[in-house]
Amino acid sequence: GRIIQPFRFTRPINELLIAFQRKCGFPLTRVFFNCDDNVREDYNHYRRLVPDGRFVASLDENMEFEHFKWLYMECFNRGDELITFFGHNPSKNKRNFDNTENFRFLIERQADDILRLSTSTEKSMNSTVSSIVHNFFGIDVCSFSTSRWRDPKMNIRVMKALDNFNYKPLLKGTTLKCAITGKNLYRSAQDFETSLGKPSIPISTHDIARLNEQFAVLHRTHTRESLRPIVDAAL
Repeated sequence: GRIIQPFRFTRPINELLIAFQRKCGFPLTRVFFNCDDNVREDYNHYRRLVPDGRFVASLDENMEFEHFKWLYMECFNRGDELITFFGHNPSKNKRNFDNTENFRFLIERQADDILRLSTSTEKSMNSTVSSIVHNFFGIDVCSFSTSRWRDPKMNIRVMKALDNFNYKPLLKGTTLKCAITGKNLYRSAQDFETSLGKPSIPISTHDIARLNEQFAVLHRTHTRESLRPIVDAAL
């Protein structure tokens, strides 16, 4: 089959994106780094284009470690309040990438006074909520869609719902409760399938509500040691 090359944020592309964000009046300007060639020269060039206090670097976790570390430390030492990441998962030898050193570096920098945001992450890793994994590796905020690839008319018998920190097949005998109706989640999905033809609505709503509830008390219910088996199961 045809090999799809990853999109490269070259200097001309970043210049176009910077100009677009500035013209739109965005309070912050994101600059994307996934090219290892001339990364330091490009970084200094972009800094001259974006006023202090508005520069937000977005780093590809699949970059070479020396460039990843250098960019992160530059942003930290400049006093940037926010740094973002592409949303790649820890993946040793996946598609010839070994980015685990980058994630280990983030673990060591968790005390840094900078907000780390990962966007467009996958919902799950081996059926485990991916945001738990990213949080363990030092990412403060993650964003993902719970139903981006889910057909709203998909048969209920092949759907998965969030149970604790894992996505499991939704079975008739589940004890999960619908966040909309308060009914058994399987039964609620059946009702929505009958009335609207969209059984995924109560499942997606359930996943969002329950995950938010769990994260609200995560610091009280878990330690880093107790999260380790969850993270290990996802990798």
